[in-house]
Order: sequence, then C-alpha cells, then structure tokens
Amino acid sequence: MSRKNKTTPFTYLLKHIPSGMCYYGVRYAEGCHPSDLFVSYFTSSKEVKKLLDKDGKESFIFETRKVFCDTKAAQKWELKVLRRLGIPKNQKFINKGLCTPPSHKGIKKTTEHKQKISLSNIGKHDAKYALLASNAAKIKNTGRKRPNHSIIMKKFWKENPEKKFSKWWKTSYVWKNT
Repeated sequence: MSRKNKTTPFTYLLKHIPSGMCYYGVRYAEGCHPSDLFVSYFTSSKEVKKLLDKDGKESFIFETRKVFCDTKAAQKWELKVLRRLGIPKNQKFINKGLCTPPSHKGIKKTTEHKQKISLSNIGKHDAKYALLASNAAKIKNTGRKRPNHSIIMKKFWKENPEKKFSKWWKTSYVWKNT
C-alpha cells in the first residue's frame, strides 16, 4: 500500500515566534500523514492562516505531537488536550474553542438515509424498555418522587379486575425500577 492511500491521523503543535502564541490541532483527512505538516498542509485555523499570510511560515515552529491509528482516537485526544490546556480561556493559545467531531444535525436526510438509520435501530429497543421508559416519563411529568397513583390504579384495574391492589402494588415493577 502506498503512503498516499494510507491515512495516518496526528495531532500537532504550532508556535508563532513573534507573538509566542501556540495552536494545538488535529489532522485526520483521508490520505494525511505527519510528514505533510508545513509542507502541503498548514492548518485549518483561520487565525493561523492570517498569521501565515502576514509573517510567513518561517515565523512558526511546528511539531507532530502524537500519531494515531484511527480518526476517532485522534479527535478524542485533541479534545482531551484542549480541555487540559483550558481552551478557550487560555490566552497563550490561538485556539478559539474546543473541537467537536463533525455532526449531521440540521442536515436534511434522504429517504434512503432514513431507511438505513431505521434498519440499524431494529432490535435496539425492546418492549420492556419502552414500557419502563413510558412509566418513568409519567412519573417525571407529575413532578413527584413516587409514581402517580391514579395512573397506576387505572393500569391495575384494566389488567387485574379481580385481584387485590395492595399485593400487586408491593410487587409492582414500578417500585422495583424507580
């Protein structure tokens, strides 16, 4: 396999010599490699690009900090480092905020995409979980610590019209799962 086809995600640190400010970033694009840093890849940061245009790449010190096998590990590591550095409050860093992995929220999904999502969710939620979740929601919506007795009583009389309520109440799954 040639190096061009292999993706090697990595994190890197840049230091702008005139200002003394640093930038910590991650690269995980398809076909990326640490040897690309400051050769064919500079950064995705707009602020760093402005400094590059103003002062040139000679005004930066750069180094690859860590190399990864997969993209998610690289993204998690960058987030961990940025949190430890106190970004965005740390004035020594150009980073404006914490990185977040790309999201599909707000993007319209095709019917084919929706079908794939639906198929992938089959079997993840069984009936028991749905029942417990609905009962928990009923309890939560009443704003009480204990279950709403009127809801439970209606359920009991529908299911067991001939049984005594007190015995059922003591062994009820509602009490075991709240």
